[in-house]
Amino acid sequence: MISRKYSLGYEDALNFGFEYLRNMGYSYLITVDADGEHDTSMIPEFISSLKNGSDLVVGKRTKYNRFSEYFLGWYFAIKWGVDDPICGMKGYKLETVSGCFDSMNLIGVELLYKSLKSQKRISQVIMSNYFKREGLSRFGPSAIKSNLKIMKLLLKIIQLEIKAFFQ
Repeated sequence: MISRKYSLGYEDALNFGFEYLRNMGYSYLITVDADGEHDTSMIPEFISSLKNGSDLVVGKRTKYNRFSEYFLGWYFAIKWGVDDPICGMKGYKLETVSGCFDSMNLIGVELLYKSLKSQKRISQVIMSNYFKREGLSRFGPSAIKSNLKIMKLLLKIIQLEIKAFFQ
């Protein structure tokens, strides 16, 4: 377990964890949200997928927590065949992830998007998810605010895709 004196947020913690584990010589990183939603007994399946050649493994939850996640999931499924881009349980092969990320203010989706654009090997693990405990989401307790944040992310990705199309 890695502990820091000060909390600088979710994205900073992930960036720190990626860099720390890479410097320590680790090969893989599995992220699990702290809200109790993910079944950690699935971690061996994520590691197995990474050992079998995946660069990034994405959890595929049985249900979404917000309506905006359906739109984001629909877009990613149509465009790249990834059903649940916002799932916080992901596995990363550390040698394929470099640098700091957070230009989209949603690091896990940004890493997935950049991996898809650079044609990394992506796999999915179907997993059950537990009912999310109220108030623990890093998006905050407001359903409107969290849905708007996810929709803003979707629009940003669509904008990037349109820009890339015309270049």
